[in-house]
Formats: sequence, C-alpha cells, structure tokens
Amino acid sequence: MLRLKRHIKLWHKFIANYTYLKVSPRRLVIKLFKGCWFLITWPFELLGDILIWPQPIKHIVDHPKILIIKVDQLGDLLFSTFLLPIIKEAYPASSIDYLIHPHGQAILDNNPAIRQVYYWQDLLLQNIPGRQKIKLGKRAWQFLATGYRNFKSWLALRHEHYDIVINARAFWPSCNWPWRGLGHYLIAFDISQASYLANYLADYNLRAQEWENYLNLLKPLHIKEEILKKYEPRGQFFNFVPAPQKPTVPYWCLSPVSFDPERTWSPSLWLSFIYLFLQDFPNDSLVITGLANQQDWLATITQPLNNNDRVITLTNLSLPQLADLLKDSQGLISLDSFNVHLAIALNKPVFCLVNSRLFYVPGLSTNHLVDGRCMIPLLPNVVLNDLLTTTPEQLSSQIKKYCS
Repeated sequence: MLRLKRHIKLWHKFIANYTYLKVSPRRLVIKLFKGCWFLITWPFELLGDILIWPQPIKHIVDHPKILIIKVDQLGDLLFSTFLLPIIKEAYPASSIDYLIHPHGQAILDNNPAIRQVYYWQDLLLQNIPGRQKIKLGKRAWQFLATGYRNFKSWLALRHEHYDIVINARAFWPSCNWPWRGLGHYLIAFDISQASYLANYLADYNLRAQEWENYLNLLKPLHIKEEILKKYEPRGQFFNFVPAPQKPTVPYWCLSPVSFDPERTWSPSLWLSFIYLFLQDFPNDSLVITGLANQQDWLATITQPLNNNDRVITLTNLSLPQLADLLKDSQGLISLDSFNVHLAIALNKPVFCLVNSRLFYVPGLSTNHLVDGRCMIPLLPNVVLNDLLTTTPEQLSSQIKKYCS
C-alpha cells in the first residue's frame, strides 16, 4: 500500500509540473526536461517496487554513524541542518557526516555537530538544460571530471561503514542507487527516485510544511516526542567573517534579485517599496545585497535614488560576510532564497515574497498541485507574502506594524 501511494504522489508531481506554463523560456525548458526524465524512468520505478524489498530497519545502535546526503542548492542544505541538534540530543555519541555539493562547504564550516564533509556533484542536476549556459565540449569535459571526483568520494564513503544513510533530497533527480551500499540502512523519501532501495520510506506529504516532511526522515530513529518539540525548524550557521561597509546605524537588509525572473518583483515595484521604506523608517538604513553578476539589475533600482546615503549596495560578500551582515541587522526583506534561510537560522525577522503559482506554500497557494515547494518554515517572526498579489504599500505597512 505504501508503494502504491508513492506512485500516486509521483504522478501528482508530474501533473503539477504542467499546471502552469506561463513561465520564462529557461524555466519551461527545465519543466520539459523533468517531465521527459520522469516518463523515461517511471517504468523502472514500477518494476523496482515490484521486485526489490530491502530488509526493514530493526535496530539502531546507541552510537550510530550517520551520513546525511544533501547535494542540493545552498538554501536547501542550510535548511536541513535543523535536524542536527535533534539527532545529537537523542544520540549524543552519534557521529554525523555530510555529503554535499562543494559550493556548500561554507554553510557547514564550524558546525560542532558535523564530523566530516564529503563532496558530490550530481551529474544530472548540473546538466539539466536551462540551468547552465556551458558549451557542449566544456560540458562533456566537466561531466567526465565530475564523475571521477564523485567516484573518489564514493570509495572514501564506502570505507566509513555507516550505520544510517539519509538521502534528504525528495524530488527527482534524487536517485538512491549510489547510496545503497554506503551503510547498513538507507532512509529516503518515498517520492525520491529509486526509493525502493531504501530500508525505510519516509512519508512525503505534498501539502505539509517542508520541515514536517524532514522530521519523517528521523522516525526510524525512534526519537522521543519531547525532543522533536524542543527545537524550531531553524538551520544552523556558525561561520562568520566581518562584513565590509556594514552601517553603524540601525539597518535592514534587502535581497530583491533572483536568477529566476518569476521569483521577484519588477524594478519599479522594488523602487516604490524603497521610497516607502525610507519614509516610514527615517532613522534606518537599507543594505541591498546581491551577486556580482546582478549589479546591472540592482542598478535599475538604485540609480533613481540619486546616491541616497541611507541605501548601500553590496554585491561582493562571501557567505560568512553575509551572515555577519544579517546577524547585526534589524531583519531581512527578501525573495524565497538562501538569504531567507540564513536570516531564519540567525533568528532575525523575515518578510518574504513567494510566487504561489510556482511554489506551494501552505496557507497561500490555492492550487495544491504546484510544481515547486517553498521550504521556508512558518515561524512567529517569519512573514510570507504572495509575490503576485502583495503591493509595496502592504509590505512596508507589515514591517512598520511589526516594529511598532
């Protein structure tokens, strides 16, 4: 019955991929690729669920050696670290390693709960059409080099002899074939690819908050309810470096730009908001953050401000510097991005805009079959707004009300 429900979810996710197609050409290519990949691989999923039945988890030792696999984007990786203090309290003698994309190393640096970090770059994820603009020859060389580095990591992990391996990636591509031989037991979401290889299928509820789904990964560890309720779903971050040009007066951080045009307001809406903010908070500054390759987009917002000394733009911050900036701020105004997860980890107020047509948000999305999912937890100092219906006036009023 569990495996039948899993296939119903898989087809729900496939249908959701095509419920809204008025997107950028880049996102449309990604949607088409994901749909084709599912149709090609689904028959093998069905066959695997019929033929393969791994031994269920029977016993967890008091000092388990655990590997958490999170070869995802930065925000997803940071979000997953809220599980670490829960595991450590339930199993103080446990040893926890992480397998991540190399770009995520700065997120896990100095985390006392983590013993060692290994690297893995998903060959399919990094080559999904529409995600990267790389020439074919260079892409082929990158594919071979990445495969070689992955194989070296896999050999090193094989020698660790883990008790528990947790694949914390839910959606495809998230194949469990490489992870099955890395430990005694494998835990995976029931909606992940080749989850028939797992000893425990964690229920993935398409309408629940993401942190609730992540807690399902810990169910076979038999962690007491009082421990689960003790911790909020906030990621952990311990890596700080002083940020340059940090204001000495009270300031808010603003992260208005995304690589994905469907995830942000237009420059004119952001400019309207900034004018309102400067008016409503006459004693506060605004620090606008982004990446170096986003400077031109940010300039369309900041140039009309005529070099207002209360507005600072920073596009050259490392992750530890960004954390230092957020740590001393009044709060964050942002899109659904890594910055939001970082601000939540630092227990700062967050006002976030999410496109409810592209990302399912409990309480905001009217359509329950949405392709993507918002991972932001609905905590007391986190306010989620619908990108499609919220106005600059409403957002500024929310912040003003929160501060009063």
